[in-house]
Amino acid sequence: QWMVKNNLQVTNANIFLKGMDDALSNKTLAVADSSIAPIVSAYQMTAQMDRSKLLEEQLFASLKGKAGVGVLPSGVHYIVIEKGAGSRPNASDTIVFHAKGVFPDGTLFEDTYQKNQAITNVASNLIPGLNEAMQLMPVGSTWRIFIPSALAYGSAGIPGKVPPYSALVFDIKLLEIK
Repeated sequence: QWMVKNNLQVTNANIFLKGMDDALSNKTLAVADSSIAPIVSAYQMTAQMDRSKLLEEQLFASLKGKAGVGVLPSGVHYIVIEKGAGSRPNASDTIVFHAKGVFPDGTLFEDTYQKNQAITNVASNLIPGLNEAMQLMPVGSTWRIFIPSALAYGSAGIPGKVPPYSALVFDIKLLEIK
């Protein structure tokens, strides 16, 4: 099932079956695990990158021309959920905000609302897409911000948390400027 799900193809059924038989019979394998692991790892990484890029393309295509969606010159998209009346932060300001972050497929990776623990950070220390959008948000606002991977964590991602080339969607409530 894993092979089908990950689009792996068997190019030589006899060799594949011999490998499976050897592994299940605890025989010495023709190819050492240490040789196979990097190949499988590289394949998984490529498959994840391809999936992330496809999800990003689909996300931004679905937003194109949609009423109520603002677009910044960088490609960051946003929807104003609640308009605040406070002042707007500068890049050098320390800001306090809540964030709920999901991947384009809806998988949650961050939720400060759930933890009841707002983030305090200097705006310019945030990922570029958040830094840019949050400087336009008046205090008290809640925005949904759609960030292209290049303005998020790019090709590096965050190991174990954000895969490489992942677009991100944040619901941000700007609470205060310190």
